Amino acid sequence: MIDHHVLLWSRKQNAFHIETLSSLTKKNVEAFALNRPPNDYHPIYMGTREECDKIADKARPRLVSREPANATTF
Repeated sequence: MIDHHVLLWSRKQNAFHIETLSSLTKKNVEAFALNRPPNDYHPIYMGTREECDKIADKARPRLVSREPANATTF
């Protein structure tokens, strides 16, 4: 069985994380069973590990622009 990878994005941490779909699903089932609140990571892409890495690399400049040091104040 091929285990797809998922590119996750955290708004709070302003970061990406990649993990397997089976790992993500297992964690979500555990959170459901324990009635634990969802975490801050949101899936934004699913594919091979290499595809997830490429998408993360393309989107990383956007994360950098959101860093507090780069934020524009009005």
